[in-house]
Amino acid sequence: MTGAFSPFLRFECRRLCHDRRNLLFFILLVLLAVYFIISGIIEYQRFRQEEQSFREFERQKVGQYATYAQYAAYGFRLLYRPSPLVVFFANSNVLEDVSSNVDTTEIINISHSFKGKSLFLNRGYLKDFAGVVFLFGCLFMLYMGMAALVSPAHLKFLSRAVSLPRLFFMTTCCRLLLLTFAFGLLLTGAFLLPLLWGIRFSAAETLRYAGFGLTVLLFLAFCYLLGALLWPLFHFKRAAGIWMVACWFILAFLIPEVVRLNLFNQSRRLPANDQVNIEKLKLLMDFERRSMTQYQSVKSDTQEVQKLRNEVLSDYLNNVFLFIRNYEMRLHEETRRLIRDYEAKATLFPPSLYYLVCAEISSKGYYGYLDFMEYIIRLRHDFLKYFLRKYYYENEQAVTSFVRHEENIFSARSHLPRPLVKGLILTFLYGLVLYIITLWLLRKRIFQP
Repeated sequence: MTGAFSPFLRFECRRLCHDRRNLLFFILLVLLAVYFIISGIIEYQRFRQEEQSFREFERQKVGQYATYAQYAAYGFRLLYRPSPLVVFFANSNVLEDVSSNVDTTEIINISHSFKGKSLFLNRGYLKDFAGVVFLFGCLFMLYMGMAALVSPAHLKFLSRAVSLPRLFFMTTCCRLLLLTFAFGLLLTGAFLLPLLWGIRFSAAETLRYAGFGLTVLLFLAFCYLLGALLWPLFHFKRAAGIWMVACWFILAFLIPEVVRLNLFNQSRRLPANDQVNIEKLKLLMDFERRSMTQYQSVKSDTQEVQKLRNEVLSDYLNNVFLFIRNYEMRLHEETRRLIRDYEAKATLFPPSLYYLVCAEISSKGYYGYLDFMEYIIRLRHDFLKYFLRKYYYENEQAVTSFVRHEENIFSARSHLPRPLVKGLILTFLYGLVLYIITLWLLRKRIFQP
């Protein structure tokens, strides 16, 4: 088997390398990939520098507060720190450079600043390493699949020496092996490039990048088999080239956009942010009115006032705050169910699976958002208890910071989508179906008049 495979492999290697258009296209792809990786590295390093300024500003800001009441009202900012893997997915993500304010109010506000350089940070569709591989890799592999088969007369001549199924199998395996090897080198080199800038990846991040690499290679193999199908489907005519471009547009633009719009339409069932805030505000105002009425009913006896204050604080923590927190968690779980539904649909289509994997591995996807929300909810609870202890029970005058270490920095983790294995299996099965249909069409076009 190896002896029979080697001539095919050498022949396909010569076909691929002797065509200068193939080499030029792949070199252009490599150069663009390197450019966007370096761009992602520079952007990540700039973020880490700004993180230091952020921490120093937040530290100095606490010293300007005269009382704990001011500190509680203004709170502190929470910064979202992405995984180092974001250098490959600088714009293939859901979240931008986001932050949030943590205070004792009941409004959670996650924001993205457009001040300074952020105002001008607007990329096009060709945006990062993952985007370059997706757009150009998809087009290149569609063309490679079409170029693998020459003409029906040539295939009929070759089939006299080698059966058509064997010829098509060997040609497909050899080409895919060589192209997979080339893209595998590109993915490996891309992963090693940030190491030159001192960026290190953990073992878990390395494993997730390997998952991304497997997704890329299977998606490109799918594109190759789709291109191979188009040539006999349109009777080996030039019209197949037009349909190749149409398929590229559908894969690269239309399918991801349709899946995204479907998610947006489903998200309408979630309550609006302002509606959530109004519900919480009504609850707080009712509590405020109740508390004021209770305070007006007591005399100015210090012990009685202290006792009432303890009761009011206990009522707030055990009822009002707990109710609001549970309300946020219910909304959070509804968002999680919506995201899982989106995942299930995205894995049905190889292009949308690709985008889903990129977003989650970047650490700025939907799971990153869920982790961020959970951290905010926990941190607000801890900050409220800190404020109540310092202001009401210990009665401290000098304001000390709640942030002792890096509580105001959220270190996001990269993720692999839960149904990734299912999506990869489906992509493989789609490719297998394309292979079978192409072989059937070749037999029909060559041996049947």
